[in-house]
Amino acid sequence: MNNNVPISPEAAPRIIMIICGALISGCLMFLMLMLLLAKMQPNWLAAGSLTIVVMVVGVSNIGLAAVLPSLLSRSMVKRSRELAGNQKQKPDKEALTRIATSAAMNQCIIRYALLEGAAFFAIISLMIEGSWLAMGMALLQVAAMLAFFPWPGRFESIRDGLIDQMKS
Repeated sequence: MNNNVPISPEAAPRIIMIICGALISGCLMFLMLMLLLAKMQPNWLAAGSLTIVVMVVGVSNIGLAAVLPSLLSRSMVKRSRELAGNQKQKPDKEALTRIATSAAMNQCIIRYALLEGAAFFAIISLMIEGSWLAMGMALLQVAAMLAFFPWPGRFESIRDGLIDQMKS
């Protein structure tokens, strides 16, 4: 029995917006709970070794979130071309839309996984070391999540760009 239910291209933008919104709210809720429950004295400029690692990981993950998902989507497009070449027929528009929708959703999920992991790491560093630089990095990660938010128009432009790449 096959449990894989394909997501319709019409529903995909709403689904990915819900997923990304949940990841953003999860980071913010964790940060707020930590700030409310920890009752720690602010140590504004303390930068222990963990905070330095958080800063490096946070900045590098923002860079990776900007570049890595599109590189992985290109490999998915290349693979779909190879499959189409093996079948000796051109895939129809519906198949291209389905593949591109899946690739666009993968882009968003990979991007948000990178940013959420760095945000949680920064929040844990804030709990351990009490460095507010770590809180700044967590808030920067959330700001990057908001900047990369897949609004329906943005999601559809990513999907349409992938369809164009598969056609050429």
